[in-house]
Formats: sequence, C-alpha cells, structure tokens
Amino acid sequence: MARKIPAKVLRWTRDPELLSKKIAAQDWTAALLLVDCKRRINMCLYLLSSGLMPLEAWAEVIVIAIPSGEGNWREREKLTSYLGRLHREGRLVFDGEQARSALKKLPALVRIYRGTVTAEGTPYGISWTLNRNVANWSAMYHRRRSPQSLPIVLTTSVRRDDICGLLFDRGTGEVLICPTGLNYLHIETLPVDDSADDWMDRVFSMPSRAAIEACEAWLRARDVQNRS
Repeated sequence: MARKIPAKVLRWTRDPELLSKKIAAQDWTAALLLVDCKRRINMCLYLLSSGLMPLEAWAEVIVIAIPSGEGNWREREKLTSYLGRLHREGRLVFDGEQARSALKKLPALVRIYRGTVTAEGTPYGISWTLNRNVANWSAMYHRRRSPQSLPIVLTTSVRRDDICGLLFDRGTGEVLICPTGLNYLHIETLPVDDSADDWMDRVFSMPSRAAIEACEAWLRARDVQNRS
C-alpha cells in the first residue's frame, strides 16, 4: 500500500494527484519539478527524510533542489547532514560528466568562494564556487534581495577529498561542501553606493553568464576609480 503524502507537501504543487503518482512511481525528478521552485528544497528534504527514497537516488534530488536555494538555517543544517552521509558512503553529487571529470583535475587543496550578505551569518551554506566572478555576482544578487545588508565574498580552502559534489551545467563552477569546521575564512565586503544600485537595476535582466561578466567589469572599473 502506497504511503499517504502529508497534506502540507501536497500544497507545494498545483497538481497534488500527479505529485502523489510520481512519488509512488519513484520518479523523483518529476516529483521535484512539479513543486514550486521556492519549495523544492523543502520537497527534497521531505523525500530524503521520509524513507521513501533509496540512498543511491539522493544525489539526483539534491542536484535539482540546490539551484532553487538552500532554505533557512534549519533546512540547511538538515541538508548538510544528508550531504555528509552521502560523502561518508562515497556517493558524491554531480550534475553531469563534466563535473565528475573536473573533480579529478582539482588540486589537493582547492580555493573556493561564496557570495552572500552579512545577514546570512554562520554557519554558512553548502554552495560555494571555484569562480570568484560568480561569487561577486552572487553577493550582489543577495544584496538586492536584502538591501539593508552588505554584500560579502567569503574565501576559504578545502581539501579535494572533503568536497561533497560539483555542479557545472549552469556554468557557475558550483562546489558543495559541509561548511562546518572551516579552518580559515577571509571575508571581503564589496562596494555599495548609488552607482551599485543603478548597475543592479540594469544587469539583473541579463542572462546569468552575461550578468556575471558585467558584475566583474563593474567591480574592476570601481577598483580603478578608487585607485586613481
């Protein structure tokens, strides 16, 4: 007999009946895609905690859920524990062969970045990047959503063997880690003024790759201006 899906989970989709069918059929990807993107991390955690899903399918749902956000600190804490379980079992999270191949080419000690805002606080999230430009963009993006908070870029180094996964399909060089116990963390605050707000109004309508490049160009121009 199929397990009954909680009512609160069914409220995360416009088609509760189809969601129930996809879960019963163990079509985890389809089930997640039926859920509003703001609720995908919640759906991911429900599937991971419910016992419905075998361990070998965990990475599949994490790959889909992560781009929609990491959730609040409680949800992030739970997600970190599941990532840690996968890592201990030798099951890393990849979104394709490019990411799988890239891990083998990384040095033993890997420098990673996270763009965020001061309001995030610790512990920081699981999603970092190999690309400083992406971190700059992410910091400005989060600042737009939290205008009372300053945009910051975190820099640290982790052992390649401690990385829990790589997501490369979106071109952001995303690195998944369990962020507890980072040995060294450098925090840099990005410049914010009226020109930053004007720039963000223009750039946020761009495709993501173009916006990341525009962000880097703007920060370089600001750096030159400040040194002149």
